[in-house]
Amino acid sequence: MVIVAEALAPRVAAAGGKTFGAPIARMKGERLEHIRFQHPLYARPSPGVLGEYVTLEAGTGAVHTAPGHGADDFNTGMKYGLEIYA
Repeated sequence: MVIVAEALAPRVAAAGGKTFGAPIARMKGERLEHIRFQHPLYARPSPGVLGEYVTLEAGTGAVHTAPGHGADDFNTGMKYGLEIYA
């Protein structure tokens, strides 16, 4: 399953040389807040958090947050009580 901003789906699919079928669900990004996602590389959950710096200008409409790397990520990490990895 891929979670991506609907407006960016065609661009994301093309970048990966793929096509996406019809969406199985639509929801506001706010509904992903506090959901626990399985980290794709490590055996740990990753919480869904919201950030004002995530836009529809580029990418998927979702970003990785690393509180130890940059002011925006740090502030988001503090808001959600995330552990700081460096």
